[in-house]
Amino acid sequence: MARHAVTVPRQKGVQLPPSFRLVPGVGSFCTAAGTVSELIGRPTTGSTASPKLIGCHRIKVVQNHPRAMRPRLLFLGGCSICLEPLTDSSAKILSCNHAFHGTCVAELRKFGVNQTCPLCRTVLPLGPEKIFDEVTRRFMVVHRLVERGSATWSTLPAWAQKEIDQTIIGWRSAALEGCVPAQRNLGLLYNDGVGVEQSDMEAAKWHKMAAELGNARSQYDLAVMYWNGRGVAQNQVEAVRWYIESAEQGHAPAQCNLGVIYQAGEGVAQSYEEAARWYQKAAD
Repeated sequence: MARHAVTVPRQKGVQLPPSFRLVPGVGSFCTAAGTVSELIGRPTTGSTASPKLIGCHRIKVVQNHPRAMRPRLLFLGGCSICLEPLTDSSAKILSCNHAFHGTCVAELRKFGVNQTCPLCRTVLPLGPEKIFDEVTRRFMVVHRLVERGSATWSTLPAWAQKEIDQTIIGWRSAALEGCVPAQRNLGLLYNDGVGVEQSDMEAAKWHKMAAELGNARSQYDLAVMYWNGRGVAQNQVEAVRWYIESAEQGHAPAQCNLGVIYQAGEGVAQSYEEAARWYQKAAD
């Protein structure tokens, strides 16, 4: 198995973070607006990723591994805005490679005169909603091309495939900052193989992100994937849990499926009363 190494060159007068460690994780596209989980860019053999600045600390990540084993970097440095500790889930890497809490950067964006990195004054990148809107417009151009019958998703012209590739990069960037529409769109793209290689695992990954943030349709899609064992290990208990999450938000297909499940007693104790209750909700 490929080995992952982290080297931290000590610099005079610089105090290194108290601790950091590498844990294996599924990789994804690296963008300027990515989180610390996405520090590493496209994999290469025997190459070195460009150094990243963590606050005032320079950390160099050596990569020599396939995309599926791309590591995530966790560290306990401090945000230069609020001085609170940083983790891979809370930190945001700016285009200048300085790291801060995503919430702190969002607060800076509210003030037009302060939309720059507080350390080096580099202009802040677009927020996730603006990134989503910008790349979605690019996606719609290709979508209309396919709808008119001028191309198919599996035989896109080079310029259209490039637009899809850029759309995916943008949606990933927005999705990693909590943009639910971007997370759901990625789930749908990978589920159907629209402009990308079909992947149940990638579809489940992005649907789960959206589901955990409360998207009822992705909660339903994730429940179906757990029920059928597509992209995730088959688990009827998890499937029922996500069906209920979706159904309680009024999603009729989830309510109907719960009616069928309770009527048949699959994954739950059989209950005609519960079945009737969910059927009635779906009918209403």
